Amino acid sequence: MTWVEGAHRFHCTKHDSVYDGRDATSPDARRNMVRYAIRRDGDAIVVNIHNWFESEKDPNGWNAATIAV
Repeated sequence: MTWVEGAHRFHCTKHDSVYDGRDATSPDARRNMVRYAIRRDGDAIVVNIHNWFESEKDPNGWNAATIAV
């Protein structure tokens, strides 16, 4: 995922989709975005950028990579 500064959006080179920060805008994503391993530490959310999950390869890890608000 690459941030395109002038367009204020992300571009995913994996499936050539564009994201405006809320959703895929064009063309439709063919798979879910990756989720990073995260954990709550007091009031902070810690993101491990070296450990991510792909929904089609590790559905349990992908489903667990969320924080309740």
